[in-house]
Amino acid sequence: MADHTKAELQPLQAREAVLCCSLLRERCGDCLVIGRDLVRLLQDVSGVAQVSRLWQELLCKPTALSPQLTSLAVLLARRTPRKYIQARITPQMEIHLLFILNNVKLGTEKWYQNWFADRYFVAVLPNSAHASHHDPDTSPTIIPDIIRYVCCVHHPPNHILCSDIIPRWVFIAWLLRCVK
Repeated sequence: MADHTKAELQPLQAREAVLCCSLLRERCGDCLVIGRDLVRLLQDVSGVAQVSRLWQELLCKPTALSPQLTSLAVLLARRTPRKYIQARITPQMEIHLLFILNNVKLGTEKWYQNWFADRYFVAVLPNSAHASHHDPDTSPTIIPDIIRYVCCVHHPPNHILCSDIIPRWVFIAWLLRCVK
């Protein structure tokens, strides 16, 4: 929903908002398993009219959604399972990320980072050189999703941590520099 702000995508965003709000109202207990990322995602789209009402209800009267939800703190205290964070990136992107994070040596990462940016950040970085290789699923929200993936899902083994493979913090620093 957060990626569908262009005028031609407004009808899709409205349908997504109706679906999400009805799911959260009718099956809130099932949605609580998503944890704190549910709060993050709802906050990102709280400007959408249908979601705005739900957001205010979640902030002011959460028990109206579910008796289990006594306050927003209950949801924020629940860690988001890795599978939900992992689902935010495509399988092909995950393969490329894991290759970089498990095989690329520190000092040689620039070429791989440029290749990755050209492939996946064309929509985010307008001056990217290879628009023809652009992944059509790339969205402006992808960089924060990749950072969350690297922090929460990818945990390299000790032999990688002790090697000259690019550290996660170097990759994350590069991603932060890519943000507009």
